[in-house]
Amino acid sequence: MKKFFLLSSFLCLMMPQVVLAQSDTTGTGKIEFNDQQQVADPENPVNPIEPEDLIPPSSDLLRLDYVPSLNFSTQKSDTNDQKYAANAMMFADDTMPRAHFIQVTDRRGTKAGWNVSVRQEKQFATAENIELDGAMLSFDYSWTNGSDKNKAPVVKKDIIEMKIGETQEIANAKKGTGDGTWFISFGASQNNSQGVKNTLEPRLDRDDQVIMHDTFNKPLFLNSAIQLAVPGRTEKVIGKPYKTELTWILSELP
Repeated sequence: MKKFFLLSSFLCLMMPQVVLAQSDTTGTGKIEFNDQQQVADPENPVNPIEPEDLIPPSSDLLRLDYVPSLNFSTQKSDTNDQKYAANAMMFADDTMPRAHFIQVTDRRGTKAGWNVSVRQEKQFATAENIELDGAMLSFDYSWTNGSDKNKAPVVKKDIIEMKIGETQEIANAKKGTGDGTWFISFGASQNNSQGVKNTLEPRLDRDDQVIMHDTFNKPLFLNSAIQLAVPGRTEKVIGKPYKTELTWILSELP
């Protein structure tokens, strides 16, 4: 045992001499990142959500992860001018109703900036192309949420009134801002942490009873930040849905 111990010590002492030989070589280290697209709660971005109307995923480094669909529900035909609020966003899990939002992700790493705008391509109309003459869609109470408020895009604070065929700016991230993932909301729930006015409330029927969501079996909410104004003089076709088309545009800054 004693000889073995001495021999082991001798070998250990010799090992540094081998490392210091005149033959050098190099190795490499490698790491790579991917970016899995996921839609999150605009008021609490650490929580993923699954909206009813997900859009096809994109692998672009600058992309729109989500844009909303708008549903103004079935309304009573009226000869007076009316403003109808859109149904708020609802979810199958225990996430509370949310205001409509868009989600933008910028992973380019250049901090070159971007711009988001929207265009209404045509007037609300039936399948037979009977238009809801004079109807005007509007967006209000815009605000942003993201990881670094110092790099937040700037949103338009005035009411955005849509005019057919005209492009309206929603948000602008100047150079040096807007990298990462950002949420641009129209309205908010009463639980939001940024002091935005609550624009959500339960949708009631003609008897002032709460309307239940057809799929989720929980109270349906409306979002007064997005409204459709319809003149009383406009003829309304009963039993025919009116639809429009919105194009959301994400642009790189020059």
